[in-house]
Amino acid sequence: MGDVRDFSARRGGPCFHCLFPQPPAGGSLDTCETAGVLAPIVDTIASLQAMEAIKLLTGNEQALHGSLVQIDMWLNGWNSLSLAGARRPQCPVCSAHQYARLSGEHDEPLTASLCGRNTVQVVPHDGSTAGLTHGRTPEPGAVSARWS
Repeated sequence: MGDVRDFSARRGGPCFHCLFPQPPAGGSLDTCETAGVLAPIVDTIASLQAMEAIKLLTGNEQALHGSLVQIDMWLNGWNSLSLAGARRPQCPVCSAHQYARLSGEHDEPLTASLCGRNTVQVVPHDGSTAGLTHGRTPEPGAVSARWS
C-alpha cells in the first residue's frame, strides 16, 4: 500500500498534523523489514509524487489532485480520499506555526529504525550533526563516526 498527498497549507488544505495529531509510538508500526516492500509500489508512488512536484514547480497548482490517493497494488485498488474540510482551525502547526517536532520540543527522541538490519537514524536534540569522514577532514562542528 502506498499513499500520495501534497501537504500545501498555503492552498488551504490540511497539514500532516491536522490529519495525524498524535504520531504513533516509536516501534508500534510495521517497517519495510517486518512487513516487506513490493518494489512496483515504490516506483508508482515516486512517479505520482514527482508529477505533483512538477505541477507545483511549474505553477500549475490547479492540476494537483488535492486528495489523499491510496494505492494497493496487491489488491489492484486505487482510492482517492477528499480532504476538503480536514484542516483544523486550531491546529498548532498550520494555524499557529508552532513546529514542536522540528524545534526539539517533543516528548520522545527522534530515532527511527530504518530498512535493513542494525540501521538506526538518530536526530540529536541539540541540533548537532554526525558526519562520516571516510578519510577527509570533518567540517567544523561535525562529529566523526565510525561504522563497522
